[in-house]
Amino acid sequence: MHRSRLTVDVTLPREPKQERSRKKQTALMASAERLFADPGFEHVTADDIAADAGFGTGTFYNYFANKTQAFLMVAGRHDTAIAPTIENVTAHLTAGGDLHDLVQRIVASVIEDRSQVPWLRRTWLRLALTDPEVDAVQRRLDAEWDDAIGEIVGGFLTNRTSTVPIGSPRAVATTIRVMVDALADEVVLTGTISATEAATTVAALIVGIAGEQP
Repeated sequence: MHRSRLTVDVTLPREPKQERSRKKQTALMASAERLFADPGFEHVTADDIAADAGFGTGTFYNYFANKTQAFLMVAGRHDTAIAPTIENVTAHLTAGGDLHDLVQRIVASVIEDRSQVPWLRRTWLRLALTDPEVDAVQRRLDAEWDDAIGEIVGGFLTNRTSTVPIGSPRAVATTIRVMVDALADEVVLTGTISATEAATTVAALIVGIAGEQP
């Protein structure tokens, strides 16, 4: 069974060995994704998912322990819509070049990923506040970002020209994450600012922190 960054430490059901069983699980996943998108996770039950796929409720529980587990597996198919792929972000940062341009590209990439499945990001944010399992995944993803980006930020801060005191590289990485998350969500979920405005604003702020000229 595919393990995404979201489900790497989540207990998942065993992958069916028989083709018929795999098809049932695939059908349940397709129904879960469709119903989680509309009418929404909170308005859907295991009964609804099973019925939509043409099965009884017992069949659902043959493949998933609960509705949250099914949601995590659906989310795992679109994990970049939940959190930026660290490898892609670090590739941008370590490729060299102008910091302002690099940050703009990172923000634009995050916005593009979230725009693909906005309902998923919206549901994830709600569950991260109410479901312990989703919250635990979110905290791990945040820590992974802060650790990885903090190491790279340390290099930029070592060479900064500004004498204004700032926090540790990890604190700066956390600040970047929070800004990118918040602005990307504003663009995708509310539309109060444009993708270009978000990318330009974050880039200008990060360049200012680093003490560089855009």
